[in-house]
Amino acid sequence: MAVTAVISAGQMKMSRVASIVWVIAGCAALLITGYDLSGCGSQMSTTSSTGMATLTTSVTDPAECSKAVGGNYEHVYVTIVDIKANANSSAGSTDAGWVDLLPGMQPTQVDLLGAAASSGCFLATLGDSLEVQAGNYQQLRLILGTNSSTTVSGSNQCNVAGGLNAVNCLETSDGNWHALKTPSAQQTGLKIPASQLAGGSLNVPAGQTVDLMIDFRTCESIIVAGNSGQYILQPVLNAGQVSTVSTSINGTVVDSGTGKPIAGANVLVSLEQPDANGVDRVVESTVASSADGTFVFCPVMPGTYDIVVNAYNPTTNLAYNVAVETGVQPGDTTGSIPLKTATFSTTTLNGFGSTQNASNAAVSTLLNFYPLEANPVSSSSTKYFTVPLLISPVNDLATLPQETTASPYVDPTTNDSTTCPSGTDCAAFSMTVPQSGISVYNYSTGGPTPAASTYSTALASYTIDAQAWMLSAPTTADCTVPEMQTAVPAITVGTTAGTTLTVDTTATAPAVLNFTGCQ
Repeated sequence: MAVTAVISAGQMKMSRVASIVWVIAGCAALLITGYDLSGCGSQMSTTSSTGMATLTTSVTDPAECSKAVGGNYEHVYVTIVDIKANANSSAGSTDAGWVDLLPGMQPTQVDLLGAAASSGCFLATLGDSLEVQAGNYQQLRLILGTNSSTTVSGSNQCNVAGGLNAVNCLETSDGNWHALKTPSAQQTGLKIPASQLAGGSLNVPAGQTVDLMIDFRTCESIIVAGNSGQYILQPVLNAGQVSTVSTSINGTVVDSGTGKPIAGANVLVSLEQPDANGVDRVVESTVASSADGTFVFCPVMPGTYDIVVNAYNPTTNLAYNVAVETGVQPGDTTGSIPLKTATFSTTTLNGFGSTQNASNAAVSTLLNFYPLEANPVSSSSTKYFTVPLLISPVNDLATLPQETTASPYVDPTTNDSTTCPSGTDCAAFSMTVPQSGISVYNYSTGGPTPAASTYSTALASYTIDAQAWMLSAPTTADCTVPEMQTAVPAITVGTTAGTTLTVDTTATAPAVLNFTGCQ
């Protein structure tokens, strides 16, 4: 089954986000995250018994972990077998009522960092348009192929190029190939429940058409499994209604001192939205042009976003401050977003999280770590912004999501291997972030304007956010409390360039990142 590309007129810049896009008849957008969005709408619905709708399955372009922009991966291949929907929000994989959204589709291998690298904004279609039953669906399942038993329609690049007996795999930037493990829970489908659908359901009335995007965030979906060297797929999905023609967001990143575009630096631009706890989470990311500082996201699902920008200059080893532009919507041109040149360089935050089961014995699970900075604008409903890691030689995006094991922790001060706390498995993190604080701007048609309490002090304060996921089902939250943050006050960086700080979770705050009751 051929993969084709559709280029939207006037949208020729690259949005470096690996996504899966479903074009479905209907009128409801959906938002899929890793969090409970139970307040999104009604949980009760029935499926229409009459009427058909048209569906097309597509894939969009690559992410910031692509080798093309200095990332960790050359290729990431996943094999999609099917997508199903059910009107019953609690239906199991073998229960009645499942509607096949891709009837007759052969297992199709997709390179999430592939063919679009030089194509600009596009949609790559996985197959011909198909008719499906109209209805109101409470649950979706994305089904991936298994490495042991799936036969790919067409060439299997995991085998042809990588020499692997697998259909899901990746090639790292050093040219080595690795099978991508998909835990058994994914073989019955990655469950997308009603609590993760905007409005509480996916409405598909007969005779109407909507473009529905499910964004497969490649960089955060790959987990390095402790000391075993395995790579595990933990799909991080975001989705919503899009238009392939009119829903782009674009702008330019400039130096606040010169007013000129920031060219030659590694500029990372992220779209974020707050979760139920007031933490802005990354929805999509792209890399601004190294020639003129421009960026574009397309297509973009409906909603209001905050744009978070950071930049690292590999020539001077200096990082700019983090700039946030709030209140941006699809179709907006953000104008010139100014970054204030940092007085200092970067700070490295080191630490670890530990996991144990209900019997207080060591147990292995998956942990994700994120640096957060508090929003200095008191009138905002967003409590924290996620600060994406700088694109620099010292950051390795692949090491943040990882498996806890018995002794993986390396003391950042002595570089010696350190045993995990008694009765736990643990995983270490090391992340390099800007020393300077964030500046907040409000979106306006004439360009960004300073928010009421714009913050541009030289020193930043960070909070580390950690999330736990089941090893056997990496999209299912684990442990009694599945998300924790380091204690207030936040970690204030030092004034010396290149400061390294250890987040002490064993002496001053022993329970902060110690996950208990894990399975």
